[in-house]
Amino acid sequence: MIHESYYWKQPLLESVIKFKECEALEEINEELYVKIEQAVFIGFYSIRKLLEIETKITSSLKNQKYDLD
Repeated sequence: MIHESYYWKQPLLESVIKFKECEALEEINEELYVKIEQAVFIGFYSIRKLLEIETKITSSLKNQKYDLD
């Protein structure tokens, strides 16, 4: 059970910053690719956990849609 959502949300925000830094790179080596993949998996797990407890995410945020191209 999640009592304090900060510990789940803060790593997600940190991942966004790292993803934006990677976006500017021309090449991604295997080690960085694995780190990105791990962050994505852990990130989606975190999002799922936060969605399970309805009081930690607003309904407007839950209903937002994102294009992942």
